[in-house]
Amino acid sequence: MKIGAAAPALLVVTSAVIRTATRLPVRFTVTMLCDPGKPMLVLGDDEELAQFKNNAGVMLNGPIVGADITQWTRMVETNLLGSMYMVHAGLPHLLERRGTIVQVSSTSGWIASAYAGVYAATKFGITAFSESLRQEVTTRGVRVVVIEPGFVATELTGHNTDPTMRAAAQNMAASMRTLQPQDIADAVVYAVTQPEHVAVNEILIRPTDQTQ
Repeated sequence: MKIGAAAPALLVVTSAVIRTATRLPVRFTVTMLCDPGKPMLVLGDDEELAQFKNNAGVMLNGPIVGADITQWTRMVETNLLGSMYMVHAGLPHLLERRGTIVQVSSTSGWIASAYAGVYAATKFGITAFSESLRQEVTTRGVRVVVIEPGFVATELTGHNTDPTMRAAAQNMAASMRTLQPQDIADAVVYAVTQPEHVAVNEILIRPTDQTQ
């Protein structure tokens, strides 16, 4: 099971993980994700949106000097703007249901690393946007949770087109007991199943072996 991708289908898959584990009503269809500023959540008459997990992400690391800036644009549009647009689309439903928004950031939203500047910038952005959102909606009954995973065994590092960056990620993964997607799913379930008066706003979760 993956926890990060830009495809709308993943949002449905991810919500199904939560629904299976908690039996919460997390049924929705995502359309027009790639139409900037105009994503839509289409709910059937018998459907409702109570929990929303926002997980779009792509990692294209490399040096800033000589970078292909189209890759920067792709990361900003997918990781940050895509997340913001989906919140904008889902928020009216979540305000109505007094639901929960789960934003997946990263340890890169806490500390930036060389060769990952733009990726880190998008994750810092998600964390900042989520805190602002939390302050706006918490008194209206909507909880905002930021999950910040460290190194997880997913396809994310395979997005890198730079062979040096891909090899470095593989070496890093081989040096530790990485998190598994289910570890992150468990953290999400923990956050969204708390009593309504409890808001778990942030979970930073790393492999025990990860130092940074």
